Amino acid sequence: MIRSKVVPFSPDRNLKLSSIQHVVYEYANLMAAAYYSIHGQAPWRTHCDDAFLLGCRKLGDFLLNRKRYKKDVLAVDFLPSQTIRLNLL
Repeated sequence: MIRSKVVPFSPDRNLKLSSIQHVVYEYANLMAAAYYSIHGQAPWRTHCDDAFLLGCRKLGDFLLNRKRYKKDVLAVDFLPSQTIRLNLL
């Protein structure tokens, strides 16, 4: 088994600020997909169902992951360093 060395990554203030627009974009897509998933006509509704599930997965990764892929910014990066996170999963 090959083990890779984990390199700590701590995003700077500018990266955190620029990542906010990406989170807002994903949230807006999630809400639009949810609306049309409920109120849309077939087959449009089916596509929105898939978009909603993908959006849930993306936001779930952002909010709940502790491990990052390359230089991902996670919700935990916006918390004070002394914050204790409960393991809800």
